[in-house]
Amino acid sequence: MINKKLWILGTAIIVLLVILVIAFQDKLKFFSPEEQPKTVIKIGYTTRLHSSFALFIAQKEGIFDEYGLEVQLKEMESIIVNTALLAKEIDYYSGFDSVGAMASLQGGSIKIIMGFFEKTPPYVLVAQPGLGLNDLVVIGITHWQTPSHYLALKIIEENNLSAEIVPAGQYEAVLPLLATKQIDATVVPMTIGAFRLTQVGNYTILKVFDEEISEGLVTTEDKIKNNPEEVEKMVKAVLSAIKFIKDNPEESKELLFEFAGLDKTEPNQKIVEEVYIMLRENFGERGVYGDKGINTLIKLSKAGIYETLEDIEKQIVTDEDIAAVFDFRFVK
Repeated sequence: MINKKLWILGTAIIVLLVILVIAFQDKLKFFSPEEQPKTVIKIGYTTRLHSSFALFIAQKEGIFDEYGLEVQLKEMESIIVNTALLAKEIDYYSGFDSVGAMASLQGGSIKIIMGFFEKTPPYVLVAQPGLGLNDLVVIGITHWQTPSHYLALKIIEENNLSAEIVPAGQYEAVLPLLATKQIDATVVPMTIGAFRLTQVGNYTILKVFDEEISEGLVTTEDKIKNNPEEVEKMVKAVLSAIKFIKDNPEESKELLFEFAGLDKTEPNQKIVEEVYIMLRENFGERGVYGDKGINTLIKLSKAGIYETLEDIEKQIVTDEDIAAVFDFRFVK
């Protein structure tokens, strides 16, 4: 009799447990490793830069998701990036940042943690139709102390020109200045916008610069110290996106149309083909800067508010300078 009562009680307990499991199975999933919350990170980027396409690919192809990263991409001008990083409004930034490097050299807490390119996509000097180097009176750039400023100064001094350099304030403002003939030429990265100027607008490329001015992924020392696992995942995700671009030409070209907001016309198809070839050849899967890119960045940063090429070229790059600006532990 007692055994029968125990058997009934045991059965009732088992049934109750089954009911509880069914009723709370959604809540129990919370504890599953597969359902762990993703890390939410914010990345600042500029649409004109080639590195931004790698971030776009990582998001569109779910590569960030594979590394447990929920990413928000935030378009912004490079001039406000360092303030945004230090204020923790963004966690990372992709681009060439001599101002950030300058802050690092002065004891700031900003670090470049990886590079995007083995060989840097070129900057170009694009001019009004029919103009030659000696005809240039006004050259437009984005901001002072940027690669376009340095290269515009270089073209003026090396060709003994008396041209004036005019900052537009942002990339989107430079091309309209050229279109409305307020400037004679501009120095810009060889992006889709530059291709459109030359192939659709009949503007002329007067100079292709061979300087190595690479783009890197930037974050803060606090992020590296307090969230090294996240930083490592971020670097690996971006490198995986670069590999995807190199290994999947047709899909990447389709995504280039979307990235640039281009209609699928015959002229735009040609532009996308040429841009893809350039990106495939220049993107690097190792994630490190070349020596020339490192030296150029640090010299520009140490020169500060420069007025001549000599102000830049006389700068000396030391191992201490490199350690202050770069932290490549996650790509070694």
